[in-house]
Amino acid sequence: MIQIVQDKEILKQKSVPVEDGEDISKIIDDMKETLTNTPNGAALAAIQIGVPKRIFIVKRQDENKKEYFDIYINPEIKDQYDKVVVPESCLSFPGEWIKTHRFQYCHLIHRERPTGNVFDNFGAQVIQHEIDHLDGKTMYDREYVYQPMTTKSEKIGRNAPCSCGSGKKLKKCCGK
Repeated sequence: MIQIVQDKEILKQKSVPVEDGEDISKIIDDMKETLTNTPNGAALAAIQIGVPKRIFIVKRQDENKKEYFDIYINPEIKDQYDKVVVPESCLSFPGEWIKTHRFQYCHLIHRERPTGNVFDNFGAQVIQHEIDHLDGKTMYDREYVYQPMTTKSEKIGRNAPCSCGSGKKLKKCCGK
């Protein structure tokens, strides 16, 4: 099993596309082994094992609870919609949870399926999270920060100019 990268400088690298004919079988085997041996892991990007290639895998289970992996090579999100705020964690930041901005639906194309797949809910969140890794972003780049809406009215003094444009002081014009 390969150690999962936790260094933010490595994780901020943009991954490069896999070339046609390039042998990536060792990378994928290492990713599968690492994800299999990582509790609670849903997916893993190649950069998380120190390889800046546009590859990620997603752990799945069939109806008999047998584990298998979906492999995405040179993936790209073509469309996404319905923005949501969701709790999120990352194998590169163990034990850390934050709220992030994501989309409820996304359409992903990749080398094996150029027409793509549409994902929703948690599946869409996982896909967006892994694409962010390939683009050199972490969940902290999508962090949701609550900002209450406030209205701030400007205090108008007695000697302020009138807003009507007359040039007179407010108290001698419209503010009577």
